[in-house]
Amino acid sequence: MSEAYLLPAQTLLDLCSGEDNGARAWAPAVPTAKLRVSVVSVAQARAFIEAMTDTSGRRALNNRLNQLLATIVADGGPPLPLDEQVATVWQGLNLDSKLDREKVQQTARQVYATALTHSLAVVERARPHHDYLHKLGLEVVAL
Repeated sequence: MSEAYLLPAQTLLDLCSGEDNGARAWAPAVPTAKLRVSVVSVAQARAFIEAMTDTSGRRALNNRLNQLLATIVADGGPPLPLDEQVATVWQGLNLDSKLDREKVQQTARQVYATALTHSLAVVERARPHHDYLHKLGLEVVAL
């Protein structure tokens, strides 16, 4: 088990959903003090919620996200910034042709750079490029 985990936007949204999913099955065994988020993940999750057309669903999901983030911040710390250290790592991932071929979005690369910079494992749904990320030194918990 990793020392700490970084939760991308989709994982945050999955944790906030009312449906059974890999994130909700994984999370109960992990102390919230081991969970971290990035400013990128929080912004992506909030943008997704804001774009929802179902007003009551948007309100409910936003409330659950706010509660989850409050717990993570209280126990694990504030969202990690995309600072110069992270940007330097992201620069390398930004230019990675293998990640280009796998069509890995730049925001995902920013989250991966945050995890690499802070020695965190990324927790997300299984992706074809996870084996390659492992070769780059990134621990991934595939849900």
